[in-house]
Amino acid sequence: MPPARVVAWLLPRQIDLVREVCRLSGLTLEGAGSPGHGQVRAAAEPLGVRAVDDLRHELSAGESDFIILFAPGDFGADPGGADTTALLNARSRNAHVVALEPIPASVAELASGRWMRPRNGVMPSECLRPFALFAHGRTVMRAAEALSAFGEARTVLIENLGPDAAGTLGARLHDAMHCLITLLGEPELIDASCVGPIRGPALHTVAGERLRDLAGDLTAHVRYADGRSAVLWASDQIDRLHRRVTLLGPEGRFSISDAGYRWTNRQGKVVDTWETDDAGDARILADALHDLAADPRFGLTDPQPMLASAQAALLSVRTGQAEAPATIRRIFAPSV
Repeated sequence: MPPARVVAWLLPRQIDLVREVCRLSGLTLEGAGSPGHGQVRAAAEPLGVRAVDDLRHELSAGESDFIILFAPGDFGADPGGADTTALLNARSRNAHVVALEPIPASVAELASGRWMRPRNGVMPSECLRPFALFAHGRTVMRAAEALSAFGEARTVLIENLGPDAAGTLGARLHDAMHCLITLLGEPELIDASCVGPIRGPALHTVAGERLRDLAGDLTAHVRYADGRSAVLWASDQIDRLHRRVTLLGPEGRFSISDAGYRWTNRQGKVVDTWETDDAGDARILADALHDLAADPRFGLTDPQPMLASAQAALLSVRTGQAEAPATIRRIFAPSV
């Protein structure tokens, strides 16, 4: 990987993780800032790098080659287009921007922030890549041929859990939805519940309906028109990343995690398996960063399906009923 001038945008609680991720990925950090009020120096000084106090300016006119948004704060929520303009400016100077959290963080932000309006043939949504999506990870890529041979799954269980330093509950839900849609397509109905970090009703955690505002645990039952189904379990309240997908189908059971994969047939015989010894949080994120830095097009995704499905889950939390991503799309069409 060629040398790159790297700037990170983070919260102080992420300092140790950011330091280790950059070390393992081979990226040299030269600047850091924070969305937290008055926390720029608190984020930069322990890392021994220059303090960056204006993210938009850094994107538009800075000298960094690679900007990593570990904690974007409110970036991406500006309806006037200042944030999307900054991303387009970053693209024009060949700077790469990646984000651990979903940006934009809601369908409303996607519709109002000019994300899908091209300028000089480039859409702002193409100027920022999601960072460390499970379905783009090395284990899933390695399992691709075996997954293809396994065939279509009837039911899927998706577990996407981690500490808040590695992403909010919104990041975990967004990642889980991306994996679900990659495997099965966009769902018909989603019936979800959410519990905050302190046990009890968690409606207050989704009041803003933005993924970056979520904390706690979320479960969802997902239905498809053809009878297939899935269960999602997401949380930002455990000590380390735990991401695993289990598929059941005519060819048996296929389980994939960041640590490897295993396919067993209905008689219990192992058809294919592979494991890695190093699947710690920092290594998972470092490998993802390395792959993004090496290929400017790797990781690009259409934000609409994941946001519509995540928004349907949040609406279900509010209403107590199953909700459809198609409903969310209709509400905001033709904006998105």
